[in-house]
Amino acid sequence: MSEPQLVGPADRVLIGQFVLVLRSDDDELLETADAAGATERRAQLDTGLSARELEVLRLVAAGDSDQQIADALFISVKTVHSHLDRIRDKTGCRRRQQLLRFAIDNGIS
Repeated sequence: MSEPQLVGPADRVLIGQFVLVLRSDDDELLETADAAGATERRAQLDTGLSARELEVLRLVAAGDSDQQIADALFISVKTVHSHLDRIRDKTGCRRRQQLLRFAIDNGIS
């Protein structure tokens, strides 16, 4: 048996054949969101990515450069790189092609 681990919001825990996705108390419930919001929230729960990380991933999947992503989201290129680092850590995808495949496989576009 492994050592106890701390878990936090958006962490996923495998229990038998089930995946338990944790959320914080301030998360909105799916049923309170409109259809687009429910889809966005489902993507967050399924992937463990934040709403902003999903925005960045969508733009990566659309073929945008880091500068184009920064311009579209009104953030710096350095912030784009930070988001990409977190996305890579959460998904295990290291290359843009892998991120594109992850986006397609998870219906993020």
